[in-house]
Amino acid sequence: HLPLVISTYDLVSNVYCNTKNNHPYLNGVKSITSAAFHSALPIIGKLEPQ
Repeated sequence: HLPLVISTYDLVSNVYCNTKNNHPYLNGVKSITSAAFHSALPIIGKLEPQ
């Protein structure tokens, strides 16, 4: 499931990059999302079946 999570994150990141110039108020969204995603990776890794 981890590749699905990573590809979803990449998709969201690309959408953000494509829209940030049109919506300047989104400047902090990527950093917040990125921090949350990277904080969740160890938890996601533990949840995956061994």
